Amino acid sequence: KHHAVIRTALQWAVKHRYIRENVADFAEKPNHVRYHGAEPYTIQEIAMLLQATVNEPIAVPIFLASFYGLRRSEVLGLRWSAINFEEGTFGISTTVVREKHENRIITVVRDQTTKTESSMRVLPLPLYLSVFFKFAAVSSLPKKLCGNCYDTRYTDFLCVDQMGTLLQPDYITQKFQQILVKHSLRRIRFHDLRHSCATIMLYLGYTLKDIQTWLGHSNYSFTA
Repeated sequence: KHHAVIRTALQWAVKHRYIRENVADFAEKPNHVRYHGAEPYTIQEIAMLLQATVNEPIAVPIFLASFYGLRRSEVLGLRWSAINFEEGTFGISTTVVREKHENRIITVVRDQTTKTESSMRVLPLPLYLSVFFKFAAVSSLPKKLCGNCYDTRYTDFLCVDQMGTLLQPDYITQKFQQILVKHSLRRIRFHDLRHSCATIMLYLGYTLKDIQTWLGHSNYSFTA
């Protein structure tokens, strides 16, 4: 990636005649190293995970990442207003990310902004998942118990804590690891749930094009 960035910058300089040639073209490019982390979860492991974490504070994010293969930013950005219970669909159009502003790292809600244009997509909502979401709506909004202490800024978001505050990206990552240890489950990254979803879909006979659309990848080759 460093080589690609340097070459692009020098190519701009060549185009505008600041330099005569792009010396990056003569450099020995390093070999691409693929990620060799934990193997994705199997269907059986996903089932064990969902069963073990049903009462955990990040049960909804784990479910969304496992079943839909959503990115962490997409999970946290999912809004109630994006769910159409009548038509049985929901849309991915908002993300929640951590960004550096001046000297601080803050959480930012990005409306109508996803990782790529193809990431902005509409996914189906089967009946049993509709029931799951409705149950989540009841269990995650204890406004009467919290009274004035309840955070009303995020009432349209699914992934909030018991006080109504939006769950933080780093909290999801750290809590997921704690949960795996707690329930003696194989250690993987939270993002590996997305990989697990893709692998399971392939095992069930879905085409790579289906998986590309489901995951919101920008191109077919990346999915492959």
